Amino acid sequence: MNNIVKNNRLNSLKNIFLNNQKIIGYFISLILVIVILFISIGQINKKNNLEAANLYYEFLKTQSQENLTTNESFNRLVSDYDSSGYAFLALFDVASNLASAGYFSESITYYEKLIETSNKDRDSALINKLARINISRLYINDKKFDMALEVLEIFKSDPSDPYINELLGDIYYNLNNFSESMKFYSLAVDQYSDSNLKALIEIKIASLIKDNQ
Repeated sequence: MNNIVKNNRLNSLKNIFLNNQKIIGYFISLILVIVILFISIGQINKKNNLEAANLYYEFLKTQSQENLTTNESFNRLVSDYDSSGYAFLALFDVASNLASAGYFSESITYYEKLIETSNKDRDSALINKLARINISRLYINDKKFDMALEVLEIFKSDPSDPYINELLGDIYYNLNNFSESMKFYSLAVDQYSDSNLKALIEIKIASLIKDNQ
């Protein structure tokens, strides 16, 4: 009896296989294609990363104050490998060097490009954050406080960085929004661990209170 049941089950499985050979074959082929595709993408990404790295190190060797934005390696890197970490680093280098040389509007252009491209990459959150901080400082220096606020708006929902909170406090102060300025200065003074930085924020808070008397 058990043998008959066992044979019936085997025959049922055999019939299922025979009746669905095309479907099973299709799924096996699909799985193989997906595996091959993933392997190919991995190899392409590895090759692209290597080429981007070579271009970045060539850029570092050949860059000068005169050819920052015309450097051939830089331009190839940010056009052909614009989503790579090396392109982000090159953009940050160029933007920072331009700012140091006093070319603020040009610096802002490259920081904006960096923010736009690194927004798409979660692994580049830190360099995106640094670019936003630097561009906001440039806007503050140029008294474009609304634009500085717009750049840092993304951090207001998670105000965990004391330096960004201090910048927001400065921006709101210059926009005459003293309640928001006090809010972010208070966050910053609580979050800073350095006593000198705390003292600086306390001076700003005292000045803010004096202005509102």
